[in-house]
Amino acid sequence: MLIYTYDFEYFRLPKNSIDHLSYFLDKYKFNYKDMVTDRRNYLQWTWKQFRMKIKKFMSIPEQFDEYLKQRNLKPSVKPAWEEYDSDSEWK
Repeated sequence: MLIYTYDFEYFRLPKNSIDHLSYFLDKYKFNYKDMVTDRRNYLQWTWKQFRMKIKKFMSIPEQFDEYLKQRNLKPSVKPAWEEYDSDSEWK
């Protein structure tokens, strides 16, 4: 029996996912509620899915640092954008 193992240390997001998330980050920063209502949210992600995917993107230094460099932001530092990630924002 062959067992496949995957080393998560080398996990990378596909380019189309990075482009998709970059659009939302550029436009809305960490305002997940507004991301949900955007017309480009054709995958119909919820605000929690956006938050999870963006946090995953930010946890991959090679890819997120490149995103920051392209926007003239300091690499290896989380942007100081206000985060709207609680259930209370929907009330």
